Amino acid sequence: MPDRLQVETRDVAPRTMWLLGLGFAVFIAGSAFGLLLFFSPDPPWAFDRAAKPEPTLQISPAADLAAYEAEKRQALTRRAEAGPGLRVIPIEQAMRLVAQGHRATVPPAATECQGAACPGATPSARTIP
Repeated sequence: MPDRLQVETRDVAPRTMWLLGLGFAVFIAGSAFGLLLFFSPDPPWAFDRAAKPEPTLQISPAADLAAYEAEKRQALTRRAEAGPGLRVIPIEQAMRLVAQGHRATVPPAATECQGAACPGATPSARTIP
């Protein structure tokens, strides 16, 4: 048995608790201040930005709309060559052809398929090795 009587010490020193609490409070205050500076609309260190230009307003919206509709109407009613073997026809004629049962088909180029591999190939087009 020990000759000396010892007193039980405290679990945590009060000074340590105060320092931890103070450190936590400083961290929270610093974080809040940093967020306020970061998300403020005009931070004090920001450079002066050039003013954004005013939006361009339409002088005559009705005339602009009429020109836009005329351009779209002309695109739907014109005939043109769209590429090799392709033609653009008016939309009304295309709807009439589809209603009659016609379907748009594009013949494959000669280099794309050969022999029986071509769609619509006849049995005579088969090659026997």
